Amino acid sequence: MAVRELAYRHGATWSSCSSAHASAACSVTRPVRSTGWILVYAVIVPFLWHAALRIFRMLHDFGVYAGMLAKLVHFGLPLLCTVAMACSLLTIGA
Repeated sequence: MAVRELAYRHGATWSSCSSAHASAACSVTRPVRSTGWILVYAVIVPFLWHAALRIFRMLHDFGVYAGMLAKLVHFGLPLLCTVAMACSLLTIGA
């Protein structure tokens, strides 16, 4: 079985190949699977929020009492990362 048929059978696509033989100039790329990106999102985002909350509580235990502005700044980073990751996933079509 030729390399190209085997690659197509496993869901790969060829970019810029002029011959049927695989060479260094040919590159095989896999299509984006939406389930994988959603799982990555579902794993990373809760860890961001968990880390932000643990750091905030740790600072409270050390005697650093923050007001509303400090909470907004502190929890703004996970919010920004969550929105940026969601936008990037929507952009790539996951």
